[in-house]
Amino acid sequence: MPEVSSEAKQSENFVRGLDNLVIDKTSISWIDGPNGKLYYRGIDLIELTTHSSFEETAYLLMCGKLPSANQLASFTWKIRQMMHTREKVLRIIQELPPNTQLLFALQTALAALASIESSLRDSDYEGLFETAMRIVAQTPVIIAAAYRHTLGTSIIFPRNDLSFSENFLYMLTGKIPSKHYARCMEIALMLQMDNGFTSSTFTARAVASTMTNMYSATSAAVAALSGPLVGASCLTAHEMLCEFRSGHDCRIWIRERLDRGYRIAGLGHRVYQTSDPRAHILENLLENLTPKNEKNSALFLLRNALDEAKEWHSKRGETTFPNVDYWAGAVYEKLSLHPSIFPAIIAASRAVGWTSHIVELRADNCLYRPRSLYTGPINVPYVAISQRDFKEV
Repeated sequence: MPEVSSEAKQSENFVRGLDNLVIDKTSISWIDGPNGKLYYRGIDLIELTTHSSFEETAYLLMCGKLPSANQLASFTWKIRQMMHTREKVLRIIQELPPNTQLLFALQTALAALASIESSLRDSDYEGLFETAMRIVAQTPVIIAAAYRHTLGTSIIFPRNDLSFSENFLYMLTGKIPSKHYARCMEIALMLQMDNGFTSSTFTARAVASTMTNMYSATSAAVAALSGPLVGASCLTAHEMLCEFRSGHDCRIWIRERLDRGYRIAGLGHRVYQTSDPRAHILENLLENLTPKNEKNSALFLLRNALDEAKEWHSKRGETTFPNVDYWAGAVYEKLSLHPSIFPAIIAASRAVGWTSHIVELRADNCLYRPRSLYTGPINVPYVAISQRDFKEV
């Protein structure tokens, strides 16, 4: 029997992009792709967005179970107290160019906190969990400070009498939001807390597996989120909406691009196979935020474009559905936010998931060390520099 080559042996387990490859276990969230469901600690996300709050859902992900009334009150109080970030971090943000992308500013600030926090203690659970809470609490403060820096306005500090979502909108806009707006932002944030092993979550776990500090691991996660294929997807979908508003017929625009083989931003998902539950919730939010008499609203344009895309795919025996990015930008816009903040809103929410994963991993740490499939030559002889024949270009 002929011997199997080394390359053939390696290729047996080769999965480019880690697609559907199980690399670790978690009890934080689970995507039921065939049925279009997302569960946080076993609870359907739809139930949580209907009945829960940001703080309670954050506690659920970070601690593994729903809190008692006293536990929730204590957790909420600590988060509010920890929102007052270091002055040094704010000075670093103000030194950045005004056109700095907000995720770059957040990445820089989190990395700086690894050096600034003199009391950093990640070696035991209590210290690790306290760091996790600080990251969750300070991420929206950092984002808001960087956002207002790009707008050329003064930084607004959080208030102790406002909830997490109220504070976030207040620090961004300078106005205390209505209960309705605050609840819409709260639900939007809850939707993005965790979504399985996304590229940014995988990055957080991979970096944390080296036993580095949590600030460095979450800073790396932000770097992964800042890529145009991830965090900026909602921006691309919003740019499509702007095309519709500029006079392009949304149905013709969609049909022409699909005919040319272009991908439509916000449609489809690599894991959800029938629908993205987060998209359905955001569509409802957008409907609640849109006055019934508003002509050519974002809701109207996006629904018409979606209908056209579905019809186009249906004629070819295919199905398509919107993902979370399709509606997100339109919802954020209704909350009076500039498009530059859209990708960073995900980070303000995902900080809960990233830190939860790091805490979970540290309970039974395993250094991530995947293999690669080598495709280069073997036993190439070394040639002395005097004997190398290089042609000048």
